[in-house]
Amino acid sequence: MALLSTSRGNSMNPTHMFRFVSVLFLFCSVALNALAQSAQSAQAAHAAGPLFSYDDGPFGQSTWEGECKNTKALQAPLDIPVSKPDPTLPRIKFVGYGKATPLTTTMTNPHNLKLYTNAKKNSIEIPGLGTYTLDEFHFHRPSEEATNNHRFTMVVHLVHKKEGCEIGDPDCVVVIAILVTEGPARKDTTALWDILFTRIPPPAVTDGTPAVLEGLLPDGYEHAGYYKYPGSLTTPPCTGNVTFFLLKTPVVFSGEQLARYTRRYPMPNARNIQELNGRTIENR
Repeated sequence: MALLSTSRGNSMNPTHMFRFVSVLFLFCSVALNALAQSAQSAQAAHAAGPLFSYDDGPFGQSTWEGECKNTKALQAPLDIPVSKPDPTLPRIKFVGYGKATPLTTTMTNPHNLKLYTNAKKNSIEIPGLGTYTLDEFHFHRPSEEATNNHRFTMVVHLVHKKEGCEIGDPDCVVVIAILVTEGPARKDTTALWDILFTRIPPPAVTDGTPAVLEGLLPDGYEHAGYYKYPGSLTTPPCTGNVTFFLLKTPVVFSGEQLARYTRRYPMPNARNIQELNGRTIENR
């Protein structure tokens, strides 16, 4: 149908025509801006590393490159079998988790919420391994790790690095994995999620929003039991020489907190369970 007609009954006066063109121009501008931002996000994500997804599509797990394709390597995540605890294993000492630390995010991770702790105020001390500083933390839904064939609602990965080494070096990276269950959340957990939901919307925040990360730790974390095993990063290129400590006690998130997170990150992002390949799992 033509916008203007020579017949009186179908004619559009100049005022209506101007309004129509203005609305059309505004719509096109918004659409083009959204497309440009989407393209920039995709370019940033690609610049940060290989494109990948968790499904069975053309970028799915079967196509992941690097160490991901080495079926004989000590890869993560694992299904932890039942075993007898060894109470002589050392406890993990958490330092600085009760104090506020500035958080930042980037546009390079479309899969989940990932936050960096550039101020290096949080650390862990493990007898026999040394001191590791928290570099970043992120979430997987459902949990990547399983215990006795059971995966949890979610898992938090606190990625710690030793000073002066690179990812892939022996004893350089320690991941504290904290399983998540649904229930009444503690006040400090709720306070942390309020900050993550209101102060750190996607796609990026670089202002160093302060938050107390103790809300991510479970009750009794000072004396937590754990499963320790050698593994790898769980995203491409799946670099090895990563030591995992999977805490036995989960942290509790409320149903509302889990629902809000799922609305922001609706796609599951858990790597498939990997083979044990003869490795020993220590049980504290």
